[in-house]
Amino acid sequence: MPLQCDVVVDAGIDFSQSASLSDLLRHAAMSESMTAAGRWRMTLRLSDDATIADLHGQFFSDPTPTDVITFPDRETSMDSETYLGDVIVSIETATNQTVEAGHSRDREVAFLALHGLLHLCGHDDVSSDQQEQMLLRQEHLLKAWERCHGRSW
Repeated sequence: MPLQCDVVVDAGIDFSQSASLSDLLRHAAMSESMTAAGRWRMTLRLSDDATIADLHGQFFSDPTPTDVITFPDRETSMDSETYLGDVIVSIETATNQTVEAGHSRDREVAFLALHGLLHLCGHDDVSSDQQEQMLLRQEHLLKAWERCHGRSW
């Protein structure tokens, strides 16, 4: 298995699709050859606005909640596996974004998890062109997983 994704759901967070999220991220990494040959690990943490706002303030000098934060860590090696880093998604912000996005909360969380994976693999979204390319790639990856599994989020 080229990518192992550990999903951590914080206390008080209601989310039952952890195994599917892990599978989605593995599928995306394999189908898109996002990572070089080898064994890779990452952690996806599902949290709340207060926790993500604290991290956002500590590491990015912006103490407001955001939807997803990534902490790449390509230098750490653990037992012949390379640790890509951490992705933190706020379930509260994801829930609030579903009206504008026009889909379910679980689909929004999956979309944000893919966004984080793309960042861990070196993609950036500083410019509007980069943002558009990342959004298109996230949508492509999510639809590819849905076709492969015969179900939608």
